[in-house]
Amino acid sequence: MEHIPRFALGTWKSPNDQVVTDSVRYAIEEAGYRHIDCAKCYGNEKSVGIALNDVLTRGVVKREELWVTSKLWNTDHHPEHVEEACRKTLADLQLDYLDLYIIHWPVAFQHGEELFPKDQDGNFLFDETVTSNDTWKALENLVEKKLVRHIGVSNFVIELLEKVLHFEDLKIKPYVDQVECHLYLQQQALREFCNKHGIIVEGYSTLGTADSARPIDPVLLQDPVLCEIAKECGKTPAQVELQFLYQLDPNLIIIAKSVTPSRIKENYERLFELSDEQ
Repeated sequence: MEHIPRFALGTWKSPNDQVVTDSVRYAIEEAGYRHIDCAKCYGNEKSVGIALNDVLTRGVVKREELWVTSKLWNTDHHPEHVEEACRKTLADLQLDYLDLYIIHWPVAFQHGEELFPKDQDGNFLFDETVTSNDTWKALENLVEKKLVRHIGVSNFVIELLEKVLHFEDLKIKPYVDQVECHLYLQQQALREFCNKHGIIVEGYSTLGTADSARPIDPVLLQDPVLCEIAKECGKTPAQVELQFLYQLDPNLIIIAKSVTPSRIKENYERLFELSDEQ
């Protein structure tokens, strides 16, 4: 697929079992999704891969009709580990190439089997011997080897994006920056910067992060104004929130996670417009 579809099924916090396999299969075959967002760190790429292989081998879609994204984890930032990590993801997803491969976080952990390596005191074990430039050059090599079509970043602030754009040996600029984006965190400055530099912004946690919020934090989908507008429209608060983001910025890519068929479908099939006042 040449152009990234604006709406994606997220797989963060989906289990590594039949549940995520069924949800990805349903999203593609029944709900019409053509963009699946994955990551090594989510720990479920093998189960996602079963669904992708199923819909592709049965001819539900052709490979070029799907956009599949995955992410390089913090423990694999050294150039000698980047290709190995990518090939492991490709094997798990049962694909020959990724449409997009992105640096998950702008920080390197010590390489090893542990996703979150820590010392005996519980402190993260960072690796300061590798630079973002080293990692980026390794990602550019993946494009040359046709293992991935596009490369990008995630959780990069403007300052870090500028650093990448000013690499002296930059061959390929970031295709996307994937960041948290929703009603309470609209990322206006970052979106303006990225639009100016031809970088696509992808929003994750678009329905909020209620399950990880502190008791004092507001729950996005219980926002009184959002719920009032949802009632006006005869839609769910989630549908209104996703439509708000859809209309907020025509360049914004929206990722929404669910393993419930009815929600997967209603998130995708909004088919309504919010007024300017709403």
